[in-house]
Amino acid sequence: AVSRGIARMGLQVYTSMSTEDNSKIPPADGNIEIKVNSTSNMVDLRFFTSLEISLGEADIIHVLESAKTVLQFTRH
Repeated sequence: AVSRGIARMGLQVYTSMSTEDNSKIPPADGNIEIKVNSTSNMVDLRFFTSLEISLGEADIIHVLESAKTVLQFTRH
C-alpha cells in the first residue's frame, strides 16, 4: 500500500530490495528504508529521493495517507 501511495504521488515504484536478480532492476526515483526493532516493537520508516535526501514529515504523511486510501479502496 505504501508503494501504491508513492506511485499516486507521481513517482514510479519498480522493485523491492528482496528482488533476487538485481541485473534486471530499472533505475528508481528513490527508496524506502524500514527498520524494525523487535525488542521495543518500534518501526523506523524513512523515505529517500534519488538524491538520497530524506523526505520531510509533510511528504511522509502525504504518502501514508495515500497508502491508506489505496488500502480502503482495494478492500471494498
